[in-house]
Amino acid sequence: MPRIPRALGDILTHSGSAAALVAQIREQSALLALVKRELEASVSAHLLAALIRKKQLVLYTDSSAWASRLRFGSRALRDRLIDRGVKIEKLTVRITLPSGNRGTNRHAARQLSLENSILIEKTAKTIDDSGLRQALERLSRHGR
Repeated sequence: MPRIPRALGDILTHSGSAAALVAQIREQSALLALVKRELEASVSAHLLAALIRKKQLVLYTDSSAWASRLRFGSRALRDRLIDRGVKIEKLTVRITLPSGNRGTNRHAARQLSLENSILIEKTAKTIDDSGLRQALERLSRHGR
């Protein structure tokens, strides 16, 4: 007997751990929306996530400048959120980079131009120190 395919929404809401994960995502989304409503539009645009861990509200922003701005108004924000029924004792601000920017510390490969290669070779011929002269000659060959 062929099985009828189930909708992804049904699977997510009715399977144990997936349902818990979906519920947690909804709670965090609602919390993020609530926090964003309490902030100025310019600041809320840079707020990426909000979550509560052990009565500590952790806010994630996209740069250190906006993190400083959030920290500056954190006491007032915490008080407003408590008035709205959010049970927190502490507010922490952290910086996170979008996933595309992680691990991009590599430098672009640089090539020695032919002009600089010739210049290094000419300079090497005038050096008395044989070790330095040989090193410069090897370096000059990289541009050819």
